[in-house]
Amino acid sequence: MNRKQSVMGKMEEGVFDSNKMEDNERCKSYIGNNKGSWRFTTHGQVEMNSDEAPIDVSGTSLVGEMECSFYDILETFGRPEAGDEYKIDAHWSIEFVDGLVATIYNWKNGLNYHGAIGKYHGSQITDITEWHIGGKDSVVVDRIKGMVIPDID
Repeated sequence: MNRKQSVMGKMEEGVFDSNKMEDNERCKSYIGNNKGSWRFTTHGQVEMNSDEAPIDVSGTSLVGEMECSFYDILETFGRPEAGDEYKIDAHWSIEFVDGLVATIYNWKNGLNYHGAIGKYHGSQITDITEWHIGGKDSVVVDRIKGMVIPDID
């Protein structure tokens, strides 16, 4: 059973109660597991609805790190946004129902920064396992980790 099926099952069983959260029409995605339940939206969901303003991640900075596969993040948050073509190869923007925002990104460990040749050649994006978590509040670190790697304390 994948995470989406697990969440849907918990919603049907009444384990996950979305009525306990603030009403925020923008945040339409849910994840629930043994670490908690979260309501959120991602950059990809906002892009599909062109009437919505983009997620404002200005002023965010590094608040934590996590080790997981690219595919763990992809399964949880969908396709990444393109990086800055210098130090970042991919990043995700997430907005929670309470207004807190988070970013997930690789930093100086991919092909954009190191290139494909040389002593310190970079990793393909699908091989990257060290990710940075950005935000304005460190509480987003536990949220992101709980969503992406729920089996790790």
